[in-house]
Amino acid sequence: MTASADTVSVTGGLVRGTTSDDGVRAFLGIPFAAPPVGADRFQPPRPVVPWPGVRPADRFGPTVPKARLSPHFEQMWPERWIPGDESLNLNVWAPAAADIPAPVLVWIHGGGFTNGSGSARELDGHAFAADGVVCVTINYRVGPDGFLALDDGIANVGLLDQVAALEWVRDNVAAFGGDPGRVTLAGHSAGGSSVACLLTSPRTDGLYARAIIQSTSGIARLTGPAFAQRVAVDLAQRLGIAPRRSEFARVPTSDLLHAVGRQQGELAGWGGEAATMAPWAPQPDGDVLPIDPIGEIRAGRAATVPLLTGTTRDELRLHLTPEYLATIGTEELVAEAAAFGLTSREVAIYRDRRPAATAGDVLAAIETDWYFRRPIVTFAEARVEGGAADTWLYRFDHPEPDENAGYGAAHGVEVPYVFATTHIGETHARIGAHPSAAVERFIHRTWVDFVRGAAPAWPRYDLGNRMTALLTDVAEAASDPDGEERVAWSVFR
Repeated sequence: MTASADTVSVTGGLVRGTTSDDGVRAFLGIPFAAPPVGADRFQPPRPVVPWPGVRPADRFGPTVPKARLSPHFEQMWPERWIPGDESLNLNVWAPAAADIPAPVLVWIHGGGFTNGSGSARELDGHAFAADGVVCVTINYRVGPDGFLALDDGIANVGLLDQVAALEWVRDNVAAFGGDPGRVTLAGHSAGGSSVACLLTSPRTDGLYARAIIQSTSGIARLTGPAFAQRVAVDLAQRLGIAPRRSEFARVPTSDLLHAVGRQQGELAGWGGEAATMAPWAPQPDGDVLPIDPIGEIRAGRAATVPLLTGTTRDELRLHLTPEYLATIGTEELVAEAAAFGLTSREVAIYRDRRPAATAGDVLAAIETDWYFRRPIVTFAEARVEGGAADTWLYRFDHPEPDENAGYGAAHGVEVPYVFATTHIGETHARIGAHPSAAVERFIHRTWVDFVRGAAPAWPRYDLGNRMTALLTDVAEAASDPDGEERVAWSVFR
């Protein structure tokens, strides 16, 4: 419930937000860059366009152009669709004025680099602000708008949008009571991959002090430049245009997204990288993103930045769905596992450790490790090899499958617990109709404490004990959980 208004001066002009009865101030839809339209579409972000007078900041701003989700994912992750050109905007939730500047959380949303927005309902930053943290959620361009790869010296403009948002935070967060020297950069899924990329980028020096990476393939399996350019050229051919940014900029958004949808449905037939890589995603370019980003981490890049990172226990059950997993038999399991580099011997390791599991359950565990757990572990290992001492690994182990229609601790289940938004009904298809208040209190407090500068309540990760917290309403420290499965992945050695 809104009690009063609040006016703040930021880059571009004055904005007027709202203040709730409990003292949380909200400023929504603030532009941090110029509208990426016309000739500026597919180009790096331009400086924000100033506005006259006081700009209302009491509602979310436009969302970026993005494709429609499948019905399954739309149910699991309802999207916001807000029209308008000023899509490069962000939202700020700030605590009541205090004598000491507050720590800052900057959140990068997920969505496979093709969907999502900083205004998703479960990303409401009110609870963080109520606990003394300035929370910022951002938009960035996705799909071809953000990651069109042509041989023209421009790449990763979606990442550059994120850099521009971080620069805005550096220059403006003090006006909201935040400390620009105590920024935690965080994200989930594609947002977590973005954080991993930004940790390697020379463009982000001095823009953050801590980091959180949740449930992502990170930088262990980035899209290769050749594949990314092949995708762009193929899209141009579908549109009947030359593969140039100026030509793409002339294509109506609806036509572009329709062509992207048709292309996505056919990529699996390409084989190779197309089978497991996102067609629109960051690519090493030697400028925004180093050519060997994981090598940069092994060489000590961002080694002084404390990192909290991990996965959920059952990531791929969201994507494969319990209904599909019920159809998997032993032959399908072995064939699917072979596509990810595992022989029947490695499959047997998974089966032996799950004697009561179905073949579909085993497949979900294998693909969870391929897409999420192994890349996270690889990143943590690279950090340790690069001399980073402050790395904490977790596995989110709530809920059990019978509590949420068979999904279990699937991809994205932890996000409403982090934001303390499990009361939002649209999250319940994913997390279950009766989310645990005790888990929410513990997880949200763990993230708040980390942003404030505290060390998590379990040992740091190293290559000896590989300590990992199994998170529910407590943190149970475990040494190298699922270690046999970890060493089975020769593809990551």
